[in-house]
Amino acid sequence: MCLTQQPAVAQDDYNFGCRDGSRERRIAVLYEREGKSVPCEVHYITDWGDTLLWQAQQQRGYCEAKAISWVRRLSERGWTCQPRAAD
Repeated sequence: MCLTQQPAVAQDDYNFGCRDGSRERRIAVLYEREGKSVPCEVHYITDWGDTLLWQAQQQRGYCEAKAISWVRRLSERGWTCQPRAAD
């Protein structure tokens, strides 16, 4: 399953913009149904495309935890990540 057709981004808390100089990346948790935390997907969006990193069908909190871990990983590599409003 891929939620790329009109996904609902339920919370801005799990939508991040990251920068390293002129490079920009986004990490976003997408939800199939507004107000429901599963099923969900974690997407990594760059200028070369949108990559699905993780998904969960039933495990609540999985996508959110994975998104935060990816933000931490980028931050450890020198990127500056900030929460951003959902598009």
